[in-house]
Amino acid sequence: MENELQKLIISAQLTPKEKEVADYVLENLQKCCFMTSTELAGVLKVSYSSVIRLTKTLGFTGYPDFQSFLREIYAEQSRDVDTGILIPAERIEAIKKKEHKATVQDTVCAYTLSNIQSTIASNTEEQYRKASSILINSDVKYIFSSRGSTCVGEFLNTILRQTLPHVYNYGSHGQNMFDFASDLKKGDAAVFITYSRYSKLMYLTAEMVHKQGASIILLTDKPTCEAAKFADVVLTARADSSEFYNSYVAGMFAAEMLCAYICRETNYSNQELLERIDEYTSQIGNF
Repeated sequence: MENELQKLIISAQLTPKEKEVADYVLENLQKCCFMTSTELAGVLKVSYSSVIRLTKTLGFTGYPDFQSFLREIYAEQSRDVDTGILIPAERIEAIKKKEHKATVQDTVCAYTLSNIQSTIASNTEEQYRKASSILINSDVKYIFSSRGSTCVGEFLNTILRQTLPHVYNYGSHGQNMFDFASDLKKGDAAVFITYSRYSKLMYLTAEMVHKQGASIILLTDKPTCEAAKFADVVLTARADSSEFYNSYVAGMFAAEMLCAYICRETNYSNQELLERIDEYTSQIGNF
């Protein structure tokens, strides 16, 4: 992608001021990933319009679009490990062999921002609205997650329980996932959160729920996830990480987006419920 940026600059007809900005960006890619257009103009002592004109000349819709492109480049440069390696112990071996060229903060930021930007690009408003409609109109809602992705499941459970009735989160206390899913039926809904290396248990449970007639919303990292064939809606949120574990920040972002759509679609009909809950939680300082 860095070569692509260079090609864009070479092929463009740039003014002297635009060339000055372009040269600075190429030489200070890391800084520019996190600078506003005003800050960039200030550093170079050029007008704000010179920065904006450069982005338009290079074919971008504006500075945010241009900066997203820069962050994608930086994310590629900062990758300390091939994200295709899925086994944690093998990822550690790959990490140890890499030369760390960027700081931990910059590397983690690059991965996280790239994951979120990919999530924004991959999921349409129509997908979120369809998923929201399924959850709002279903009789009961079950949430299934496992291992690292349980942080996303717990968040989704907390917000949905404060927004919609009959929300249940799977917990392996005394029952397996099949026991938990066995009473789901047509008119009900299930949210499955599963990431590479996809759990066979989650796949089989999704198959069971699908056969029982319940609607399925799948939150995963790739549309090629095998359980996607059972889903009514698939939301994708990348989990690329510089370390041995998956990053679930983008997954949390997708879950928050879904909750926000539900709040808007229901016109915040949960206000009385929240007041009733707060009447008691406030007495013990549990907010």
